[in-house]
Amino acid sequence: MEQESLTKEIRDLIIYGLNENNIDVNRVDFKKIDLVVEDYLSYCREFKLKLNYDKQELGTFEKAACLLVAINKNELVFDKRLNASVAIDVAEKMCEKPYWYIGLKSNIPYKMEEVDFKSLFVSNKHFYNNHRSKLTDVLIHESGVSPIVICLNLKSFYLVARKLKKDQLKATIDNMNRIPDYSREENNVEHSNNLDAPTIKRKLF
Repeated sequence: MEQESLTKEIRDLIIYGLNENNIDVNRVDFKKIDLVVEDYLSYCREFKLKLNYDKQELGTFEKAACLLVAINKNELVFDKRLNASVAIDVAEKMCEKPYWYIGLKSNIPYKMEEVDFKSLFVSNKHFYNNHRSKLTDVLIHESGVSPIVICLNLKSFYLVARKLKKDQLKATIDNMNRIPDYSREENNVEHSNNLDAPTIKRKLF
């Protein structure tokens, strides 16, 4: 049952990535999606061995890196650059709601701050596009890309997004605090009677 749930989760993420890149899901060989799931699980096991994890679970960034590499390896679509874009979109989607594990046995999920990459980087599309472009080139031109390397990339990207989110929130609060105080002008309004329009007192000197 757990395996079926995992397979469905990965399938849903892949479908999301395909839709983001305007690819008809019905034209994708679903056998390749099964291969993606198999390779994903294999990469996760290898990742845990390399990190000397015993019972500790992999966090979101590690899992996203494994899935990204698995998608890139199995070429869901013929065009390598487009396939890499699908893989990156899937990994980014996973990393928008990240978690890692804590506790004595490192098996208690701890939810991290959520981000929305595309909306956060609207004001800095150059950085966003540059990051994707460099990652795409690595996936296309370098053979045997390690999920560990991809994981570090995804973590760094997330940290930049989280800082940007805080900066944008601070800027919004600062702008709210700069709202003019109209109460002072109201105190300078003089009414001659109830029927007359108010006039503003003006200091000549």
